[in-house]
Amino acid sequence: MGGRAQAGGGVASVRHAYERVFVSELTANQKGAIAEEAIATAATELGIVVCRPNTDARYDLIFDCGGRPLKIQCKWASLKDSVVVVSTRGCYFSPGRGYVLSPYAAAEVDAVAAYCKALDRCFLIPVATLAVRASSTSASTTHGTANERRYTTPLNSPLGL
Repeated sequence: MGGRAQAGGGVASVRHAYERVFVSELTANQKGAIAEEAIATAATELGIVVCRPNTDARYDLIFDCGGRPLKIQCKWASLKDSVVVVSTRGCYFSPGRGYVLSPYAAAEVDAVAAYCKALDRCFLIPVATLAVRASSTSASTTHGTANERRYTTPLNSPLGL
């Protein structure tokens, strides 16, 4: 789109003074929605029947893999120093306690699926591996990202559940 020529050879802006162009970071809700759709799309492309719960649940999707339905919690993953980092806990706001982080239990979800936009890939982490990590006391497993990478399975490989 062209602008108006100005004295001195410059081009004046064609935008009005009240117009602004906003470039903002995605909100947590937007990231979650993008991740959920990317994961559902990837699973569907693999021939997995994808269902959504009708009411609020601790999981976002249900994968029907033929045997039994798998409850899937979807997460946004970031790429830091060539490692995919996924938060494997839920978070909610409590007026009396502030933000509360809560881990996922095997009775609530079967796996955490994560979408990494930087790689445009989805990963699946069986919840049983999260319980093993949470019970460990070594710093390398509770705080290190190397173990998260070890337990992360690409969604396009066998599910490992």
